[in-house]
Formats: sequence, C-alpha cells, structure tokens
Amino acid sequence: IGGNTPESNAVVENKTFTKINEAVLFKLKKDLYLGGQFTADIRYKVGTEEPGPNAYTEYAYGTTEPYSVYGGGLAFVYDSRDNPNSAYEGAYINTNYQYFGGDYKFTVLSLDARKFIELPDKRNVLGLWFLATFTTGDVPYDSLPANGTDPMLASARGYVSRRYTGEDLIDAEIEYRRNIWKWFGAVVFANVHSVTETNGKFVYYTPGGGGGIRLKLSKEA
Repeated sequence: IGGNTPESNAVVENKTFTKINEAVLFKLKKDLYLGGQFTADIRYKVGTEEPGPNAYTEYAYGTTEPYSVYGGGLAFVYDSRDNPNSAYEGAYINTNYQYFGGDYKFTVLSLDARKFIELPDKRNVLGLWFLATFTTGDVPYDSLPANGTDPMLASARGYVSRRYTGEDLIDAEIEYRRNIWKWFGAVVFANVHSVTETNGKFVYYTPGGGGGIRLKLSKEA
C-alpha cells in the first residue's frame, strides 16, 4: 500500500471471481444523465502463488479468504463529446457513489473527467483527463483504487496495473493526438498519479509518459 512500495514486494495473485458492474442512466436533458449503479463482486478464491505471509496477505481485507460484496448507488454523467470513440471536442464527466455491503462494508466515490480541445489545425487534438477515487471503510484489496484499474484500464500509462495501490487515488494526464495521413496518426502523452499512504496522505507523485501510433478503423472517427 502506498506510492513508495519496493519492487521486491511484488507477488502474483491467484484468484477466481465473478464481477458485474452496471449502470442504468436516464436522460435529463441534452448531454445530462442520472441513474443508478450496481456492483456484485464474488471471490471464490483469493491468495497468492507464493506460500506464506507476504506484502499482499499482510493487508487485512480480502486477501486470505473467499468473500462477496454488493454495492449500489447513484451515477451522474455529462457527455458532450462529438465522438465517444475518437473525440475532437467536448467533455465527459462521470461521477458515482456506491455503498457496499456483504462480507465487507465500505464506500467508493469516483470521478472521471475528460476534456477534448480541437486545435486550429483540424488534424490536432489536445486531450485532458483527470481521475480520482476515494474510499472509506474495510475495503478489500481488489476494490482499492490502483493505477490501471479504471474501466478503460488506461490510467497511469507506463506502469503495470496495480503497481501502486492505496485507499485513495488521483491521476492527471495530457495527450496530444495528430492525424498524419487518412486513418494513420500519432500520439504523445504525459501523466502523473498518486495513491495515499497508510496514514491517508498523498506523499509520492509518480510521473509517466510515452507515445504511440494510432490506426483508425472507422472513417467517421
């Protein structure tokens, strides 16, 4: 737990589970949606491939015994993007709150905010992304906020999923996209993220960055 964990703490999880996470939203007016969200997480097997106590099993909740948790709450979405899959302009905000019961009782509050700005050259787009998750209660390890565990599995690019885990997480990213020729393009990005330490404070801020090639499979994208 925390943003300064050594790589020597790494273990391989051994788990079997069923997880369902669904939202039902109703349109209030243009670009605005409100509804409910439900999560069921049933863990049939938990633990690690390595025998004996380790950095994973030292965490008190959801690391040694099978368990089930069920959550429900509210979800609010604002979406003005011109194209959800490859936006040139607009914004997306998804915030939801869930209370969980079952073998563990805890709450999760999350915010996913994105902004897309079309630059003067129409082949250029600047994307901004902010992600935050806050929890309270006895949160099982696999329900704790961690890099790379958002719905798109894309936060804190450059780090293996769950490299850093904590009770709360914040992540900010900026991305520049450019079309080069027809459906062929390129992208560069930079990000920084942080998770809370065992004392509940953000102390370490971890940067990342990179680039890549974009290949559009749709002419309309």
